[in-house]
Amino acid sequence: MRVILFVLIALLLATVSPALAADEYAGTETCKGCHQDRYDSFIRSGHGVVADPRTPAAKLGCESCHGPGLSHASAGGGRGVGDVLPLSARSTLPAEKKSAPCLECHARGKVALWEGSTHQGRDLACSDCHSIHGGYEKYLAQRSQVDVCTRCHLQVKSQIQKSSHHPVREGKVKCSDCHNPHGTVSDYLISANTINEKCWECHTEKRGPFLWEHAPATEDCTTCHVPHGTSHDKLLVAKRPYLCQRCHSNSRHPGTLYALQSGEEGLSVYALANSRLFDSSCQNCHSQIHGSNHPSGKTLLR
Repeated sequence: MRVILFVLIALLLATVSPALAADEYAGTETCKGCHQDRYDSFIRSGHGVVADPRTPAAKLGCESCHGPGLSHASAGGGRGVGDVLPLSARSTLPAEKKSAPCLECHARGKVALWEGSTHQGRDLACSDCHSIHGGYEKYLAQRSQVDVCTRCHLQVKSQIQKSSHHPVREGKVKCSDCHNPHGTVSDYLISANTINEKCWECHTEKRGPFLWEHAPATEDCTTCHVPHGTSHDKLLVAKRPYLCQRCHSNSRHPGTLYALQSGEEGLSVYALANSRLFDSSCQNCHSQIHGSNHPSGKTLLR
């Protein structure tokens, strides 16, 4: 039984071990002869550090990722010639095969949840977002994270241009500060257990616990806020008091609009009986909108 097991292991190693199939490899110098520009960018990148035994350069060089290239070189090169793997974003190779060489090394940390993730399910390959040979910010295919992400997320691209926005376009916040594009256990690729936990990492004063809680603020910050940007102040999804009145819609206060009543146009402020003529915000009175610790703060007034 042990002999059979040993033979099976030996056969398996023979099919996957580069050492036993060395005659299929052309060597990095051969690749360099035709692809000098790609070699130069590779050797200047983190993948090209020969002194680090974990890198492709310390193993089989170009062929660590692109596979055996002897058949490609012997046939004179050219696109689609031989068994070499084309891994660029322009390659027609299926996403799973393009990502396979990357995942042989990058399988832990932030990439651990790639299998089954949203982006993997959309047939994205590593090279769709990353420039494997190096380039700009941490091998990204464009100059910044926001450039890469907004190629697909056009609605977000529009939102961050609005007057009220997180400082993404100013470079003070990156997409990966809130999201893990390689996969998460939460919705929207949020790099936290919940949306609120992610918001509280910066907005700790909103976390509580409070003696008097405001239910929407406790349940989901995005009930009232659009994180990428809106035309309303404080990233709100609508102007106050209309936002508040989406839930607080009972008759009279607080359901009536904070504005001039019919027939009051043109009157001076001294002649008006309406206390809401200035389109007041609910927060003019209910200032502790996220929650209150005051014994008399049941209505979030203090």
